Amino acid sequence: MPDFRSDRPLDTNLLGRANDVLFHEAALLDGQDYAAWLEMWAPDALYIVPTAYESLEDYSTVLNYIHDDADMRRRRVQRLLSGSVHAMTPPSRTLRSVSQVRLLERDALRDEVRVTSSLYILVARSGTQRMIGAQVEHRLRLGSAAPIAGKICRLLDADQAQGDLTFLI
Repeated sequence: MPDFRSDRPLDTNLLGRANDVLFHEAALLDGQDYAAWLEMWAPDALYIVPTAYESLEDYSTVLNYIHDDADMRRRRVQRLLSGSVHAMTPPSRTLRSVSQVRLLERDALRDEVRVTSSLYILVARSGTQRMIGAQVEHRLRLGSAAPIAGKICRLLDADQAQGDLTFLI
């Protein structure tokens, strides 16, 4: 928990740069610009959407909705764009809102930060709308052209039966 009484100034530059990355990612996904979204990812990054809300140190030994490295992200986008994904015919339209972005830690040697945010996704498809909420943790390399070094998207109701999650990509 940050010490709000501290005289240490909040690094608004880092937080602003992190916000820029998160907002850009949301805009690319809402605009279905998946090729540009893939370019935002570092080659060694993992994208994880666990089936439980609780945080873990190691997600590789548990069941996840998504646990993608670079190759799996690329394949997921190819499947989505192929038109053969029944769950995306017609494609969902989404509107993402990113809020409560907080800087958790900074690794100055790697020019990397860890941030958490709240994510709300309004999904419209086939005449219906639904809202998805999640707590998201990003590792960001702010000096890189591919700034996303990792992402864990913990759905608020991860332990409940889920409908189509294809729009999470």
